[in-house]
Amino acid sequence: MLPALIGISGHEVGAEEEAAIRRLQPAGFILFSRNIDSVEQVRGLTESLRKLCLHHPVIAVDQEGGGWFAPLPWA
Repeated sequence: MLPALIGISGHEVGAEEEAAIRRLQPAGFILFSRNIDSVEQVRGLTESLRKLCLHHPVIAVDQEGGGWFAPLPWA
């Protein structure tokens, strides 16, 4: 497993990205605004990313323009 979170280029996993993910097996993925269109699309994208990994990958979302820390509601 590659100890890194990686990004992809668009709303779907391309053939070259798929091959690289299968080969590298990254620890996870970070989604940016370029990867997000709708709830259904993101659900399909994350499902595709999970299926390409032999482990349970971390999937994170970059909060565009957001701060570095968001307090938890129960904290």
